[in-house]
This record gives sequence, structure tokens and C-alpha cells, in this order.
Amino acid sequence: MKRELYTWKQVESYSIIAIYNLLNSANEVTLKNMKMCIEPLCTLYKKDEAVKYANKLIKN
Repeated sequence: MKRELYTWKQVESYSIIAIYNLLNSANEVTLKNMKMCIEPLCTLYKKDEAVKYANKLIKN
């Protein structure tokens, strides 16, 4: 399987989206729930879309 490389900005963006989703869910903020929120993001958002969406979340 080919390894996919991410820039720090992309990693940060995926983390921001995951934290936002977790804080706006009924789930408790735990590392297990954080991992659950991060895992599907790479299939939901392309790298450049994640950066744009994270910036949008920060502005709001």
C-alpha cells in the first residue's frame, strides 16, 4: 500500500475538524472519542478541502 504524506498544515486541519466535531457531538471528550472522530476524515475530505474547511471553522 502506498504511503500518503501530509503537511503539518493538513494534519493540523484534520485535527481542528475532529475537535470541532467532537465538541459538537454528544460524546465525551476522550482520546478514544477523538480517534473515532479523526479516522473517517481522510475519506470525507481531500487534503486541500480539509485546510479550507478548518480555516472556515476558525473564522466562525
